[in-house]
Amino acid sequence: MLSIAFFFFLLKKKKYKIGYGFLSENSHFADRLDEIGVTFIGPSFKSIAAMGDKIESKKLAVGLKVNTIPGFNGVVENVEHAREIGIAVFFFSACFIR
Repeated sequence: MLSIAFFFFLLKKKKYKIGYGFLSENSHFADRLDEIGVTFIGPSFKSIAAMGDKIESKKLAVGLKVNTIPGFNGVVENVEHAREIGIAVFFFSACFIR
């Protein structure tokens, strides 16, 4: 989490480049910086949000005429829906040991 002192340092600079990982992929963080007038050096919060969602990112890529793997471009609601559209469904069991 950002310290108050560091956050005020950012406000003075009016620019921010987060680098890789953690906050660099957080659309809410980029949006909040934009709201308070601090420039986020990187993709817009809309781009971060779209790329973080597999369905939205594929729709965006198709809309931009980027070659994608053919398939269903929506949410598979349940097993019956998967069967209707011809998608194989795999179930995995997991065991968590504490």
